[in-house]
Amino acid sequence: MAEILGVKLNQFLAKYTHRKDGELRLNERLDHACAMLSSDNAYCMVHAARPQQCRTYPFWDEILVNEFVWVLEQRTCPGINKGRIYTEQEILKINRDEEQASGYENIPGNQTNGKTSFSGEDQL
Repeated sequence: MAEILGVKLNQFLAKYTHRKDGELRLNERLDHACAMLSSDNAYCMVHAARPQQCRTYPFWDEILVNEFVWVLEQRTCPGINKGRIYTEQEILKINRDEEQASGYENIPGNQTNGKTSFSGEDQL
């Protein structure tokens, strides 16, 4: 990510990361958006080098809880509902492959019988 931004690693770490519970994490902006989101909220500045957590976004358990939460998340992500439509099975596979799906199938209201789909922009 530092290379894509054209900064030295130590500068990147100091400006864009922090440690929490012993893990290195990306900072958030004051508006709670990811620090890697462009200032105009139009694109990810490090898309090609984004971490695995970002590769599964917006298909996180806490966003897939129900349609209302999904609609709220649209306010912070310019790519939601702009990309191709993913089926429920594809979303579950993305989450399982990234160890994100623990408990997703058991969240009340998520039994969609394959009828619900979400759109996420995978080219931001």
